[in-house]
Amino acid sequence: MAIRFLSPESIDGNLSVGGTGTFSGNVILNNSDIYFKYSDSVQYYRVGLGASANFEIYNTNYGRTDLLITQSTGNATFAGAVTTNGYLYVQGQATPQ
Repeated sequence: MAIRFLSPESIDGNLSVGGTGTFSGNVILNNSDIYFKYSDSVQYYRVGLGASANFEIYNTNYGRTDLLITQSTGNATFAGAVTTNGYLYVQGQATPQ
């Protein structure tokens, strides 16, 4: 089913798209997070803006922030190790493990 808006509109509540959803223009979420659920609808990640407009990917299964990008500095913090198949370039000091 397609919903067509001929003028700017907003949707209060839930929007469910079965299949492919295509948006042209901006998608604005006010005080909301995006949830990525597995097929069992129990295990999922939450993506959104946290405190101080920091971007985070939150792992609801383990109760931790797996990725945090600090808005004021652009620094990225990972909950675990960072693995790469190629080179990893480090600007500044690095502590070998």
